[in-house]
Amino acid sequence: MRYPCSLLILTLALSALPASAQTLPQLAGSDPGSSVRTRAELERLLGEYEEILASTAYSESAMESIRADADQIRARLENGDFQVGDRITLFVQGESGIPDTVTVEPGPMIVLPLFGEIPLAGVLRSEITDHLADALSSFIRDPVVRADGLMRITVLGSVGQPGFYTMPALTVLGDVLMVAGGPNGNADLEGVTISRGTEEFLDGEAFQEAL
Repeated sequence: MRYPCSLLILTLALSALPASAQTLPQLAGSDPGSSVRTRAELERLLGEYEEILASTAYSESAMESIRADADQIRARLENGDFQVGDRITLFVQGESGIPDTVTVEPGPMIVLPLFGEIPLAGVLRSEITDHLADALSSFIRDPVVRADGLMRITVLGSVGQPGFYTMPALTVLGDVLMVAGGPNGNADLEGVTISRGTEEFLDGEAFQEAL
């Protein structure tokens, strides 16, 4: 995000439609980077993108955007959502020895006391609860599990407490700002931008609508 002295949020929790969306048919839920997607939703969206890519009705710039989105979906379906350093909140009924938050280690995987390594390769955030319940069922009969993938977010600029935060993947933009202490008196909300990695993808009117 950019305020007068530059407020930046690095987040996967929000994203915009592809830049070429005006020249393409409107697709339901057409954000391939949305942080929490089911496998069925991603597969459906990929199928719609592939239909567009098979067409000759759209400009090359529009097709490049869709091609990049399709590649992103394929990568998520194959590799999953979890990366080293991500964190997962975890509750397993009756197992007080399991920490309430675990960090994703190289693999990717998590390591739980008594239960050992649980691989996360290919696992989406939407699948984490069922995946961990299935893994723990080898040790616990009918485990009751609640799990949630957290995201690392950087908030910089004219906010009360700029810095690095870890939040649930579905945290809305307004809550991110409040966790960071809220905008200061000199903050310019009309100048905010949101970036993922090195790519700015939400600013101006689109940011105001999201907020």
